[in-house]
Amino acid sequence: MTVLAAAGYMGDWSRIWHVPAATNLSRTEICRQVDERYGVSGSISGLPTRLIRALGVFNPVLREVAASSYQFRMPFFSNATETEPELGVSATAWGTALDATVASYRR
Repeated sequence: MTVLAAAGYMGDWSRIWHVPAATNLSRTEICRQVDERYGVSGSISGLPTRLIRALGVFNPVLREVAASSYQFRMPFFSNATETEPELGVSATAWGTALDATVASYRR
């Protein structure tokens, strides 16, 4: 919804619109919640950055994964305090978003 709202924005474009997020949980915490909520037992792990970079020589998608891998090595938070009132958008409730995401993977 944020992208659609931003597309129709008629004000000053010299700003960044951050998509509102319902939570700032780590990947580990999200995995724990999925396990607990859906009665499954999963885990997460990562590939070494050097391996992804090496494979990126042959695969452009993995090249981009390597370029954005910093997002998984350190925490980052987006701040949508300007976006929400200016564009009239808000984050989807965390439980609703989690249910929709899990349902999409189960299809």
